[in-house]
Amino acid sequence: MLHVLCRVGGDAYAIPASAVERVIPCAALKGLPGATHGLAGLLNYQGSSVPVVDLSLALTGTPARELLSTRILLCPLEESPTGRLGLLVESVSRTVQLAESDFKPAGASGAEFLDGVAGSGAELLQRIEVPRILPDGLLVSLGLSSEWAE
Repeated sequence: MLHVLCRVGGDAYAIPASAVERVIPCAALKGLPGATHGLAGLLNYQGSSVPVVDLSLALTGTPARELLSTRILLCPLEESPTGRLGLLVESVSRTVQLAESDFKPAGASGAEFLDGVAGSGAELLQRIEVPRILPDGLLVSLGLSSEWAE
């Protein structure tokens, strides 16, 4: 299965490419004063509003840096009023083929959105299940319930 590789903080992550419709360069976002923690703003994508979640901010409390490799992953999300969700992530540089059997249990419990680890060179990649990464407060602000991500 093809995975998009990215970084959140200093850690490497793999997001199934099947959960990503398109990868676009970082773009200006309309801020939302009072928005739930992790919601970076709204993206004007082909005339439609797409809520964008900053994965770094949601997971580590530190906003994603504006690097040449910072991207927005557009993910189809039928349950969302806009039909899409954007994920702002750093260091999107390549894709990699990883078989289901490449992912092994981490050996320690972590966040429920992490779905195992796979070796890639000298580092471990943790797989992110996109729907399950969104905190309850963020789901509510997107008009979704926590049952949707299960």
